[in-house]
Amino acid sequence: MKKSLYLQKIKTKNMNTAIAYIDISRPSGRRIVNEIENRRAVKMEYPMPVGKTFTVEESFSKVEKILNDFYGTNHKI
Repeated sequence: MKKSLYLQKIKTKNMNTAIAYIDISRPSGRRIVNEIENRRAVKMEYPMPVGKTFTVEESFSKVEKILNDFYGTNHKI
């Protein structure tokens, strides 16, 4: 999944807000996020993944099926 860096400045009534989309697939992007996420004035929001998301039950049933097929067993998680 390719991510890009965009910067958008929004001026609201009482304060200025900047929205930055940082490419965290590279070390420099992860370093930038690590530097700014601990500051009090920064609010981090992570987008939802694009594509299908799975519930916990769906994830465990998939893992259960893969393990049972691989080892030839019939265990329930």
